[in-house]
Amino acid sequence: MFKKTSCADHTQNRSYGILQKKFAISKAQYRLLGLPFVESQRNVLTAARKSSASSVATAPTAISSDAPSTSFLSSDAMTTITTTMFAYHIGIFLLILLLGSFKPVLNFMKSAWPVIPIALAYGLLLANSWSPDTLSLIMPGSLEEGLQGGIYPQFFPKLEGIMVLFQRPATAASWLLHICAINLFLGRSIYLEGHSKGVATAHSLVLACVAGPVGLLSHLLTKALRKPPREAVVISSGEAGSITILPYRE
Repeated sequence: MFKKTSCADHTQNRSYGILQKKFAISKAQYRLLGLPFVESQRNVLTAARKSSASSVATAPTAISSDAPSTSFLSSDAMTTITTTMFAYHIGIFLLILLLGSFKPVLNFMKSAWPVIPIALAYGLLLANSWSPDTLSLIMPGSLEEGLQGGIYPQFFPKLEGIMVLFQRPATAASWLLHICAINLFLGRSIYLEGHSKGVATAHSLVLACVAGPVGLLSHLLTKALRKPPREAVVISSGEAGSITILPYRE
């Protein structure tokens, strides 16, 4: 009258009961796990772990941010250079903002000396940060893929590679001086043109100090919106001389 159940059947029912209770899994779904229905939950979990390990092994590897050891400057040296040059960059902007009307400052800014120190420091840090994989990270691609036919643009900068480069301290240091050098060059150009053409530059110089291209745009807009100066008008001339009315400037 009573049907005997084997140990395997008992294990089967217990395992299925646990999965059915926790995950509302059916017998058909239990069989689709790829294991005999009579196996226990422990075997199911073991198979799941193996499947997870195999998926991790086949996942694509991310680009490593570890660069080959080609840096010849220590971390302290890079910090000292970047801190000094950043302070120099701020000092030049303060000089032209506060004392830009003085002739010695104007003559100094007309020369190449304001940009030489920061340009040399940037070149040093750029050489220090360069590694064998730098170019391939900045401009990935190959000629073989580009010549396969169709449109396969190669050697275009990719954001992923740029992000990997900026995770390296040497590259980050050279990038900071790159930005400072650009801002300083634009600030010098804005200052000199504003002085020669009588254009207000204080607001544009402040912007150029923190965001060079924005400061340049501000200067271009300021030039476009200002009223052009009136030219000198000669109202009479003769052998004795001429009378010239000069434009009035506030």
